[in-house]
Amino acid sequence: MLGTRRKTLVIFTMWAVSPLCLAQGNAAETTSPAQPAPAPVDPGTLQKGYDDSFQTGDIPKPTSPELDPDATGGTDLNPEQNPDLDPNNQVQSDILTSDFLIGASASLSFPHIMNLAVESKIFRKFGISANYGNVTRNINEVDLDMKHFDIRFRWFPMDTSFFAGVAVGQHQMTGELNRDIKEPTTKTTVSSHGKLTASANYVVPHIGWFSIWDSGFTMGFDLGYLVPMSPESKFTATFSKAPEGTDAALRETNEYKNMKKDLEDSAKSYASKPLPFATFLRMGWMF
Repeated sequence: MLGTRRKTLVIFTMWAVSPLCLAQGNAAETTSPAQPAPAPVDPGTLQKGYDDSFQTGDIPKPTSPELDPDATGGTDLNPEQNPDLDPNNQVQSDILTSDFLIGASASLSFPHIMNLAVESKIFRKFGISANYGNVTRNINEVDLDMKHFDIRFRWFPMDTSFFAGVAVGQHQMTGELNRDIKEPTTKTTVSSHGKLTASANYVVPHIGWFSIWDSGFTMGFDLGYLVPMSPESKFTATFSKAPEGTDAALRETNEYKNMKKDLEDSAKSYASKPLPFATFLRMGWMF
């Protein structure tokens, strides 16, 4: 009987206390202090974490050229910081890679002293030029007028400045000389004027160096051998104030023969003899 009363008292006590514990728990939740708001995150920190994730493979790299510098070869798109993107540099590289260039040049050479040319280069392997020169000189009292014209073909076998070539053309030498000749019969001094024109076709095998800069400036030299073909010459002489019927006698004098020989030595031999051929310096421009 006593045990039953104790069980009843415990149950009654638990029933009375449980609402009070529930009320205290709700009050504690109502009066608990507010949690602080999360601190703002620095965008740079996020970006750094985003970039670091590329190395770990957690996040795939973007494929857009605007986001991925590797898509543009890792180069800076600013021409001031990347000279390769400078339009001027692009033009310069086009000079060296162009399949057709044309320009002009001037050169000092032998036996043709002064040479002016129109130059061209095709497919970076071949070159063609048209060359002309006209120089007057006085050698041993002989007034010489030297003209030439030729076409030159070049082959650049190694895609460099070195070339092998051949020139085909014609040159002409005209020499004039004045001499006083004494007529043997009358002993009269006669003024004579001799003129000799010599010409020949020629072929010049040669090798050389022809460089082209990024700007289009050209410079070169070459060395070869000039071989004349089909030489021709014509000599004429006139006499002023010569007594009538004395022309034949004047042509037999030593003065006349010496005049003719001097012209042949200066003009005829110069046009008809094989000669070394050299261009000491050639300078020009191509575009």
